[in-house]
Amino acid sequence: MVHDMAPVKPISVLYIEDNFINVRLVRRMLRQTTYEVAWAESVQAGIDAALDEHPDIFILDMHIPEVSGYDALKLIKEDDALKRIPVIVLTADPSEILREKCVALGVDDYQFKPVSRQRLLQSLNQISKKRA
Repeated sequence: MVHDMAPVKPISVLYIEDNFINVRLVRRMLRQTTYEVAWAESVQAGIDAALDEHPDIFILDMHIPEVSGYDALKLIKEDDALKRIPVIVLTADPSEILREKCVALGVDDYQFKPVSRQRLLQSLNQISKKRA
């Protein structure tokens, strides 16, 4: 008996991060998975890309020049076209106050750098299951 296997649809992730080394690391972690990572080097580029391409998930760095990651998160959560896109925050900032502010704005996960592949995949998989 032959079964038709539906192709697995890639899940698009937009990573807003000013440090390309971090982007390369996350892309390497997600290689050979269903996650396709696009990159925006600035908040404005990320917002513009998201409005054009409608990613399935955001990954957001908290320390971005020009506009803070927290302000970027507010922009995302206040925009009708973007606010339903889940957000994973990746940060090197251990501030409990920042974490609480992000959680209050509705982030789906908050992880510290250096991020572990296992924890990132676990978070992405949980978010993807909720969206399915």
